[in-house]
Amino acid sequence: MKFKGHFKGMLYNPKTGEITCWEKDNKVVQAGFDFVCALLTDSVSRPAPISYIAFGTGLSATTDEMTALENEVYRGAITTSWDAENRIITVNGEIPVGSSVSANISEVGLFNAATGGVMFDRAIFSPKGMDPELAFKYTFTITITS
Repeated sequence: MKFKGHFKGMLYNPKTGEITCWEKDNKVVQAGFDFVCALLTDSVSRPAPISYIAFGTGLSATTDEMTALENEVYRGAITTSWDAENRIITVNGEIPVGSSVSANISEVGLFNAATGGVMFDRAIFSPKGMDPELAFKYTFTITITS
């Protein structure tokens, strides 16, 4: 089974109408593979589902050993959907206008807890300036292939 993640981000300035979009593939880390194995095999203490996305300002390349973002600045709950026919999990959400996030975000990861928890995957991208006057909407897809 192979997992391929793809992140799409959109910063929106409601005052000017300016939109900045970007896309980036992710890397499933070892903790993410271990998470899937636990879901498939551990009938006693299965981990909580992936239900949060986190953003940070780290820029180092993603390695298998990573278990957290380098410098997390925001974590929020996600909504997910599952397309069984095409084997695609879609994650959607946003950091709304008026949030307290003021940073050059450059990393993203999916987690199974509001704090700490298991990091499933991570992607890095060129820094994008986020501040409380902007809205940040995102879609993260995970495609499962054999």
